[in-house]
Amino acid sequence: MSAPKGYDIVGEGEALLAFPALGCDWRMWAPLQDELAGDYRFIVPRLWEYDSLVEGASAARTALDELGIEKVLLAGLSMGGYAALEFIRLFADRVSGVILCDTTAFPDSEERRIHREDTLSVIADGGYERVLSLFLDSVVWAGGESVVKVRKLMAKMAFDIGKEGYVRSLKAIKDRGDQSEILKGFTLPLLFIVGSEDAFTPPSVAEEMAEKFGGSGLSVIPGAGHMSVLENAVAAADAAQNFIDSIT
Repeated sequence: MSAPKGYDIVGEGEALLAFPALGCDWRMWAPLQDELAGDYRFIVPRLWEYDSLVEGASAARTALDELGIEKVLLAGLSMGGYAALEFIRLFADRVSGVILCDTTAFPDSEERRIHREDTLSVIADGGYERVLSLFLDSVVWAGGESVVKVRKLMAKMAFDIGKEGYVRSLKAIKDRGDQSEILKGFTLPLLFIVGSEDAFTPPSVAEEMAEKFGGSGLSVIPGAGHMSVLENAVAAADAAQNFIDSIT
């Protein structure tokens, strides 16, 4: 794993631009990279360093230019999915296929928008650790076999990223709006992956997107919540590998 400014690289082989979830870094994708049958070089942007999803997507394009990569497989989970959608909107010509995990192209509900504002207020009042604890409770399925391991890793990533980076990411998510227009008319191969127990963006959301945006596929990962690639990396890797094999 190398660490140029703005992104990290995990592994060697075919390039896969993988945007991480809120509070996560390259370590979020490491289990998936380990389980994939092929050799892949995961390029993971440090989204928490940017004030908007557009900035994060643009920085990722710059990273591809620096690395001499013309076209890339694209992936994103949760917040990473929002950033991946912005990358599609801006740089679709650089994309060969897309895997969107536990995310949505639809805008926040009013309830969720208010929740994000409240979360920012709690952090500003010194409640960062409390916010993280509640966040982990909501995104990692309590019934999963790896719940303790996943929660520990996510807490470690979030503390390493720090409060400022977490807040920056929350504000970027809050301001994203409706991204569904980005996928209308999108013709490149597209797979939606979602944990069967995802309470944040449940399978019904992924099913709606797969039906609405023609030509896309759907894979529901058993025994996983919102962090499907961490909670059941084997099943997520199988779904991703089958998709990659189908387009290469």
